[in-house]
Amino acid sequence: MKKFIFAAFITGLVIMAFTSSLLAEETVRIGTSAIPPYTIEAEDGAIGGFATEIVEHVLRNMNVNYTIHMYPFIRALKMVEDGELHGMYIAGKTPARAEQFYFPKEPLVTTNWLWFIRKEDEGTLQYFSFDDLNGKRIGTIRGYYLPNDLKEYMLKHCVVEEVTREEQNFLKLVAKRVDLIMSEECIGTYFAHKLWIEENVMPLLQPQKSIIGYVSTHHLM
Repeated sequence: MKKFIFAAFITGLVIMAFTSSLLAEETVRIGTSAIPPYTIEAEDGAIGGFATEIVEHVLRNMNVNYTIHMYPFIRALKMVEDGELHGMYIAGKTPARAEQFYFPKEPLVTTNWLWFIRKEDEGTLQYFSFDDLNGKRIGTIRGYYLPNDLKEYMLKHCVVEEVTREEQNFLKLVAKRVDLIMSEECIGTYFAHKLWIEENVMPLLQPQKSIIGYVSTHHLM
């Protein structure tokens, strides 16, 4: 609860920063993408999730009129860039984006990204260094940020296949169309449960031995 209140407070400061310059605007337009469990679109079109709850809580308490719309991540990013949206969440902070957009110091979400593999490959696939990825088929999500050194290695030494949705990656993994996929720990756990494949996939975790992923912060941008 304390973490929620603090995140909501910081988010409020951010919202004040960009709403104060929108005095002529009647409604703050915000975009998001379906990244459960942080942002979820229900069958009736309602938008929920932990990050959405924080943003809406602050906006309501500030008596700000707002609309939240669901878009593919790349489209939402372009709409913010073109001024069609006032902001979006949850967006990872990268050097290139930080030059163009405003990011608060306190994120909505701090994520730990990991490799996921098939359980039958446990002990066969490992990740002690980039060289362990050499020749592997890797599934990625279009528009998601990857560290530059990892991205460069994968493009040179791996077979990289992009998809637009997380569930596509997990289904390709269990179908043996890719060898590894990278997903955020909570997101990966969510989709493994949703797709009924919890018994078939696992995060590649080897504490104290290997690089288990990387920590990334995501914001209301």
